[in-house]
Amino acid sequence: MPRNAPFRTLWAIFGYISLNTWFWSAIFHTRDTPFTERMDYFSAFLLVLGQFNSFVVRFLKLRRNLNWLMYLVNVGSLFYFMYHCNYLSSIKFDYGYNMRTNIFVGILNSFCWLSWCAYKIFIKKNKYIWRCALSVFDFRPIWWFLDSHALWHFSTIILPYYWYNFIVDDNYYLKNLIKFLNEYLSRLCLSKKIPKKKVDEKHQIQKIRY
Repeated sequence: MPRNAPFRTLWAIFGYISLNTWFWSAIFHTRDTPFTERMDYFSAFLLVLGQFNSFVVRFLKLRRNLNWLMYLVNVGSLFYFMYHCNYLSSIKFDYGYNMRTNIFVGILNSFCWLSWCAYKIFIKKNKYIWRCALSVFDFRPIWWFLDSHALWHFSTIILPYYWYNFIVDDNYYLKNLIKFLNEYLSRLCLSKKIPKKKVDEKHQIQKIRY
């Protein structure tokens, strides 16, 4: 990803969140203690919430008139994450509540990304539906170790490859679009003999439908 990519910082933060999630997942599945269990669950929820907020930033950041909504969702998500962790740590470690919360945010996240991708004709909507089913339709372990949860983890090995390829392609697309807009406006100013002004990239990008 180029250093001047529009959302390089966003995806770098998301990458660290992902690393943290898989680190605690590996620790928890190696040694099950109350502390490692909480860190695994909290990190997993942070990842799901972080991916949803990444969509919000990607979709609204370039639309200055909707930046207030982006900040509202981001701040609200941060406060809810702190409430979620505090509730499970101090009040009651409710597995059902934790699962329902993750499923709700996960469905919302999937709906937003898949709808946007379908609109952009970038990825087909039904490509990975089977993976979600593995977490819902459980079955008794085969040979005492192979169950739906294990298959779900196995299915996530290849998916990040396609996800991060999309992130890189999307940033290259935006970078080239910004370059094109700047060149077009420069030529327009010269042809009409208008004094050249500094181009506000955000203002120009929001005129194009994403």
